[in-house]
Order: sequence, then C-alpha cells, then structure tokens
Amino acid sequence: MNERTMAAMLDEECRETLEAVSQSRVQTEEAAWQLKKLAQLNELRMNERKLEMDETYREREAHMKERQIEDSKKDRIVGYILTGAGIILPLGASCYWMAKGMQFEESGSFTSRAGQWVSNHLRLFKK
Repeated sequence: MNERTMAAMLDEECRETLEAVSQSRVQTEEAAWQLKKLAQLNELRMNERKLEMDETYREREAHMKERQIEDSKKDRIVGYILTGAGIILPLGASCYWMAKGMQFEESGSFTSRAGQWVSNHLRLFKK
C-alpha cells in the first residue's frame, strides 16, 4: 500500500473509534479499551505524518544538493575559461607584437628593442 492509502485508513479508523467511544457508556471496559485504541491510532497517525515530513525534507535536501552541484560545475567551467583566456590572450598579444617587430627588422637597417629582446632572451645556445 502506498502512504496516502495508509494515512486515509488511519484517519477512517480513528473516526470510527471516536464514534464508538462517543456511543459507549462512561467508565466501562469497552470505553476504556476504545480510548486506549484511539490513543494508539492517534500515535500511529502522528508517526505517519512525521515520516511524510521527514521524506519531504530529504527530497528538498537532495534537490538543494543537486542544485549546488550544478552551480559548482558552472563555476568551475567559468573558472577554466577565465584561466585559459588569461593564458591565451597575453600569449597571443605578445606573439603578434613580436611578429610585427620581426617584420620591421627584415630589412636589417634598423633594430628595434623587440628584436634585441628576442635575440637576448630566446637564444637556444649562449656564446
């Protein structure tokens, strides 16, 4: 049985027991037994509702964790993109600047500072 059917059955049983208590004579064994039964049914109903609330809480908590995981995944992706851009953009700009400096020095009549830097820092073998 599903939980809703169980809750409905408990509610109906409580109603029936309450009607039986109201129809029975005061201070008889039957009334005492039915009051005890009513107390047990009420306790079962409360436990059933508590279980439903706990399940709802667990579902909400699981949903929140899923959202946090998705958000952290998006944050990581954005971080990777920004880190990559922080590496690629300066590298591309310096390559462009160096290429322009090398084009200027093709004639050999004038040497710029970019060419001097390349010749001083990018030598494979030092003399």
